[in-house]
Amino acid sequence: MLSNQEIRSHIDINAGDMPPLIYAACFGKIQVIELLLEAGADINIQDSHRGASPQMRSMNGKSVFNFVDSSSLKVTEDPRDSTSSSVSSLFLKTSTCSSSSEHEFDSHGLTENIIGFQWDTCAYDEMLVFKEDDLDFILDLIITHFQLPLSNSEDMYIPANVIFLAARYAYHFSTLEQLEELLTGSFSRIRNMISLQDQKIHLLAFWMSNLTQLLFYLKKDTELVFATIEQQLNLSELMSELFSAISKDIEKRILQIIHPAMLEHETIPGIDQVQFADSWQRFFFRKNTRLSIIQPASNTISPQSITQLLSSILHILQSYQIHSSIITQLFSQLFHFISCEVFNRIITNKKYLCRTKAIQIRMNFSQVEDWILMHDFPTTISNCLTPITQLLQLLQCLTQLEDLLDFIQATQKFDTLNMSQIRRCALSYRYEVNERRIPDEIQKYTIQCVQDTVKQQSIHVPRASISSGRASTSSGRPSMTFFSRNTHLTSIPEQLDGEENSETKCTKFKLSFTVPTLTQIIREHQTLPSISQEWMNRLDRSQPES
Repeated sequence: MLSNQEIRSHIDINAGDMPPLIYAACFGKIQVIELLLEAGADINIQDSHRGASPQMRSMNGKSVFNFVDSSSLKVTEDPRDSTSSSVSSLFLKTSTCSSSSEHEFDSHGLTENIIGFQWDTCAYDEMLVFKEDDLDFILDLIITHFQLPLSNSEDMYIPANVIFLAARYAYHFSTLEQLEELLTGSFSRIRNMISLQDQKIHLLAFWMSNLTQLLFYLKKDTELVFATIEQQLNLSELMSELFSAISKDIEKRILQIIHPAMLEHETIPGIDQVQFADSWQRFFFRKNTRLSIIQPASNTISPQSITQLLSSILHILQSYQIHSSIITQLFSQLFHFISCEVFNRIITNKKYLCRTKAIQIRMNFSQVEDWILMHDFPTTISNCLTPITQLLQLLQCLTQLEDLLDFIQATQKFDTLNMSQIRRCALSYRYEVNERRIPDEIQKYTIQCVQDTVKQQSIHVPRASISSGRASTSSGRPSMTFFSRNTHLTSIPEQLDGEENSETKCTKFKLSFTVPTLTQIIREHQTLPSISQEWMNRLDRSQPES
């Protein structure tokens, strides 16, 4: 067409908006560029944006022509020597999705090429060049001295972005030793911050979010995913430590209110007037009734106090963009802790081993279950409360079981309770006045089952052979010494090692923590590594402090 003079007169090779020469150069069409130049295309003409996109320039205004051929990852000159700045050649994208200044490129299909991130290669504007002497300064700035709250939402992943972009430079253009020093120094500083006492939940959530993002970057990069296998393992372990720190912090807060909120809060009218057979105070019941009327009717601490605390924690985690799989694991841990803590306080205190208290506490837990449903958590989280709900159900029906057969059939459903716990309920049950007594044969049966369990453990019978004998006893009826495992609870074993014959639950037991997979992270959100100009200046030691 260009060689045909009749057609050539109708073609403007220097057309505005997006000149053909710039369009061809953008896609690397060398033959088209040569034809345009031979036809007299103006090499100085600008597009509608009056120059290069800000995302295609380094902080010093240099373009790709200031560097050597980027087709090779090996350079003949250290990029650190190409500028006087101690930090340069930075990826300066400020948006993870799109920019308003580039909406005109969408129709040409160029948006992805301009603002996308090349995970399989290392372009000069997609790494952080730094001097080895400045490494400690950079890590201290983005880790040790990083301040919350964030002044800008775009700073959410600054630590992860800086570490990753610096790791790209260290791997491709420096040495593996420098890469190791970078990642090791980063993890060490973060671990030191986690180990500090009285860390706020905001700071812990911030670093969990950044560690998750950094792990995503390392797995997404086709080169670093293999070069940092050991570091990824260390990063996962660090995330596990951080997870434990977060759960411990929240558990301390729960402990301050769990007793009055879940065990003492009463909403059933007249429940405080129930008389118990073993209480001498029932002889002075009329006086106590009068006193209870004088006391305040409402309690400031209730199950709502627990749910309000959980809502605050959930809001903090979501505000720092914690991955949903981590949030689910954290709340599984918290509800497991709540269940075990209340379980132990009931089983070790005869005051709560009665029908009326069990009904009231079960109503309190119903509010917690409603909160779980309202926030659309997986059903597995509700399963964490199964031990306490089964204990409360047992206490509510225990005196209604008339004989041993009824007892065995009823308690077979309580597969998270062992026989020691059931025996404690049967022997220490607190009867109301005129309430039916538990038959002696049931109490003797529970005692015998516990003794059998102790004997089996004393002769070191393998677990497999014990399991095979769990379905029968000398009476021919199913033994309650051993319960069938709840197969749908894969993350929480019903009986931990050493807990099969224990009356209490282990509140210090930590559920296994797993980091989100690459697929899980991509499914929720995909943030690209970027550094704002403000942080560029702060990372550059040669820049005067503002």
